Amino acid sequence: MPIPDSQLLRWSNQGATQQSQNTYASIRYALSSSFHVSGKPFDIYLQGSYANATNIRADSDVDIVAELTSSEWNNLHAFPAYQRSSQESSGKSAEETWREFRESVISALTAHYGAGVIEAKNRCVRVRGNNSRLQADVVVCLTYRHYTRYHSAYDKKSGLGITFIDLETNRWIDNFPKLHRDNGSAKNQYTRTRENYKPTIRMFKNARNRLIDRGQLSQSTAPSYFVESLLYNVPDPQFQATRQARYQGILSWLDQKLATNAAQTFECQNEQDTLFGTQTTQWNPDDARMLVRGLQNLWQTYR
Repeated sequence: MPIPDSQLLRWSNQGATQQSQNTYASIRYALSSSFHVSGKPFDIYLQGSYANATNIRADSDVDIVAELTSSEWNNLHAFPAYQRSSQESSGKSAEETWREFRESVISALTAHYGAGVIEAKNRCVRVRGNNSRLQADVVVCLTYRHYTRYHSAYDKKSGLGITFIDLETNRWIDNFPKLHRDNGSAKNQYTRTRENYKPTIRMFKNARNRLIDRGQLSQSTAPSYFVESLLYNVPDPQFQATRQARYQGILSWLDQKLATNAAQTFECQNEQDTLFGTQTTQWNPDDARMLVRGLQNLWQTYR
């Protein structure tokens, strides 16, 4: 039987936000009041589902960015020598700068919460939660500008993001959380999707969790970030229908595109990366097809 509209409505609702706000406020205070990072210009902000208002009731961990803003690193080394950034020949390297800032953040969080609460991970610093605070993953990073065109100071195109080292692979990871947030908010505007974009993301994230609970989809097949970016590629008019028509119409559109080469042009919501590829920040198209067909089957077999 089809999924009832009442169920789709429940799946569309946003999860609680008070604990995420408490968590963010606590970590912001821990860093901003610490002598370990005093004098360092940095910005602290939420990223992920809580920042984007796409969190559902099952979401728990809070993702927080601690971004050192004293220097703006970039990818101009990939361009001809005369266009390269002067940062490459002056001061500390990006790696030295990042590692020093990361150690300062770890020291600040340890001093505030205690060593037993802090765990240094490959891509973040984890702060374990308690009764009033959710578990948080703090991404320690540098400001990063990604140029897609640079002919001159007056003829260039770029996106502003963050960069950090994955300690397992010792490779730099670039991300664009603010662009992701801003593009999602723009797509959610009434003039574009009648403010249905974010509720639709939450609806499909909950439907995905139903598939996981049924054992029909693995936890790692469709991470929330990729689900959100997949839906970002769906044309705005598809989000203007009723919930039931929206569910079927979006999946039908995606199913058709994923069956052709058209999906190779899909972008992440940050509009800086393509969605599908072999990088760690990209998704496998077979997993996207598995998700879409699983969601279609859920519509037909819902009980």
